[in-house]
Amino acid sequence: MRIALALIALIVAAPAVAREPARPTPEQAAAALGNPLMQEAAARALTQLVGIVLDTRVGGAAALDPSVRPDDTLRDLARRDDPRFEERLYRDTKRAMGTAAVVAGGAAAQAREIKRTADRLEAALAPLLGALGDTERY
Repeated sequence: MRIALALIALIVAAPAVAREPARPTPEQAAAALGNPLMQEAAARALTQLVGIVLDTRVGGAAALDPSVRPDDTLRDLARRDDPRFEERLYRDTKRAMGTAAVVAGGAAAQAREIKRTADRLEAALAPLLGALGDTERY
């Protein structure tokens, strides 16, 4: 009996599991961007990806720029201008996500307010359109 109930539960749940994951609402996106753990993970991931690019050897540019040594990488060149640029990139990424969370939260609130205004305008226009004999939505 338990096996039968488990099979029925699997059959009923299968379509829900097979569906695409739901897209986050603007509020959920804002919350994720504002989550310090998410900010930390994104900053680490971006720093790691940038690190891969920074390991690119650019010694061939020595012919164009005598300050470039044969075994220099992009990291070497960037550190000459700012020895702490990777640290700053990490910190700035976290900060940018916090800012994006605030912006996304504001945009979500504004979208709700615009929808509310549009609904009110539609309700106000309905009698006018009806009086004109227009039965279709505009």
